[in-house]
Amino acid sequence: MNEAVEGVLVAVRLLPATGSVRPDERGALSSFSGQLGLVVGASAVAGVAMAATGDMRIPLGLLGFTTLAVLGFVRPAVFLGVFLATRPLLDAFSDKQFVHGLTSANPAGVVAVLLVAMALVALSTSRRLFVPRGTTVLMLVLVLSVFSAAWALKDLRGVIGTEPITELIRLSAFVAIYLLAANLFATPRRTQLVFTIVALSAVPPAVIGIAQWIHGLKPEAGLTIGRVDSTFVGPNAFAAYLATAALLLIAATPQLPRRVRLPSLALILVALVGTYSREGWVMFLLGILLLGWRRHRLVVVAAAAGAAALVFAVPAVHDRVIGSSGRVVSSSGVRAAPTYESFDWRIGNWEKLLEKYRESPVVGFGLRTTPYVNPRRTEFLAPPSAGFEAHNLAVRVLVEGGPVLLLAYIALFAAMVGEAIRLARARWPLQRLGTVVLVLWVLAIVVGLTTDDPLSNTTMTFALFALAGSLEGARRTWLAQAAVAEGR
Repeated sequence: MNEAVEGVLVAVRLLPATGSVRPDERGALSSFSGQLGLVVGASAVAGVAMAATGDMRIPLGLLGFTTLAVLGFVRPAVFLGVFLATRPLLDAFSDKQFVHGLTSANPAGVVAVLLVAMALVALSTSRRLFVPRGTTVLMLVLVLSVFSAAWALKDLRGVIGTEPITELIRLSAFVAIYLLAANLFATPRRTQLVFTIVALSAVPPAVIGIAQWIHGLKPEAGLTIGRVDSTFVGPNAFAAYLATAALLLIAATPQLPRRVRLPSLALILVALVGTYSREGWVMFLLGILLLGWRRHRLVVVAAAAGAAALVFAVPAVHDRVIGSSGRVVSSSGVRAAPTYESFDWRIGNWEKLLEKYRESPVVGFGLRTTPYVNPRRTEFLAPPSAGFEAHNLAVRVLVEGGPVLLLAYIALFAAMVGEAIRLARARWPLQRLGTVVLVLWVLAIVVGLTTDDPLSNTTMTFALFALAGSLEGARRTWLAQAAVAEGR
């Protein structure tokens, strides 16, 4: 644990202090007068809010937002690095509102809004802004989602609340972090730093998850085992992020000393086992296979053998993997329906949603409407949104936005994978990192079509776009430097 903390501190110390770099990396609030005006204005608003409501959470929230805003606009690269390092710890708050009735009034939502604001300032003030290749398609997804959100609010007004608006903010934040990473971490050294930050950011939630496991967990609904979820909204999202971080530690952070990397990897893998998540295990093992088969076949074989031994030696793991049908035999000997989150259950869930989709095949039902229109209801969620999520990216997008939005998402993944292939094939110092990003996008597609919606895992999606954006920016910088060197 000490080694992992030391690695995080080293990464933070290496963060570039953008207040002393090129002017285009500073925001519009970099002047002293701008900072002073922001603080005075926020203080006045906080005082009025406190006097009107008597709720201390409002001024404290404004104070925190002001602090983040000053850091974000004065030293944006530091802000972005800290954000990537701490975002896994905010995931559990993403569905909790500290100020009732306000859209995204939670730590994760506030930071997402701030990211969008930073990107807008960068777009409006920078003369040398680099726009990575996937931005156009990602913006197309966002624009189509605006229409889908309006459709949802029209049909489910008073029921769906502000969920479509919150989802638009989340999608906008994906665009923002993609743009910001491509410009603020646009050198090979800074890109390596981003990979290190993301890899080590999984260590604190892994430690929290292990502590949960030791303390004891209640069995989940429909299961006989308790599953670790740490600071995430569920064990599958937690496992996917752990698998991503483990792959980065193995294949993308050779600059980390072993006394930091190996203990960090051990903590992450132990927590990954405790999630009992097929999604996380498949991502890790398939990722190892894709990354290491050509160069480290013995390691891959050993990992596969270890995984097989784990499956057959540990009953809980065996039942979770082999017992994929999830059917339970009652005391009377009657076989019950597939349990929640079994693979048979997922297939049935997709079938029901696709049947529902036929009622609105052109435009779907609108953004974030899946749990509201899903015929499959659950006993442990409160109405009106008592239906299950799709647990499949393609099914979810089709139900919510119809074939047009689905085609936009297909174009988005094609653009990100295509750019990753280009970066992985090019001969340059970070070619290996291009391969890692390519594998991560491939894993996201596999997961999205078989077990879950990867884009619903906000923390992992932020990491994917940050890694991809910084790598594209570093490639552009390296090519420019190489051209100057050749000119000499």
